[in-house]
Amino acid sequence: MAFVRALEADDGGETHETDPAEGTEALKKKYLPLSNQVANMSVQEKLRLTLTGNAAARALLVRDSNKQVSFAAVSSPSTTEAEANNMAHSRQVGEDILRFIGNKREWLGNYELKKALMFNPKTPVGISMKFLAHMHASDLRDLSRSRGVPASVKSAALQRLNKKGNQ
Repeated sequence: MAFVRALEADDGGETHETDPAEGTEALKKKYLPLSNQVANMSVQEKLRLTLTGNAAARALLVRDSNKQVSFAAVSSPSTTEAEANNMAHSRQVGEDILRFIGNKREWLGNYELKKALMFNPKTPVGISMKFLAHMHASDLRDLSRSRGVPASVKSAALQRLNKKGNQ
């Protein structure tokens, strides 16, 4: 009820636009879902949104097909470590984005981020190999059994696990 009042106070209660000629009604642009708004934007508008938008906007834009937009979303100054962790978990982001996350020193103190990168099949093998030494034994075991990671990472995880078991 309070939300409806807030909408009414915002623009006189009008959330829809009416076309008198056709007799149709459409939702106003600012009330459309964010995904629809982003889909209708130009590249320049998307790039501007990476800098001025919130975390939800950056989460949508990082999966954009235009690499310039997706890279701008991940390298935005307001992107947090938690957002980077969510991006690393996503299998819809590109290899370049995962490489950027894997090389950003400020975020690599987070074990969950490293683990997310390790288990993402799109993570470049070089980035994955860099984090093998930091993994716990249980995660190495899961990694060696995982079907979603490259064979070289699986075998290296198994070797690392056997080496830890002998110590």
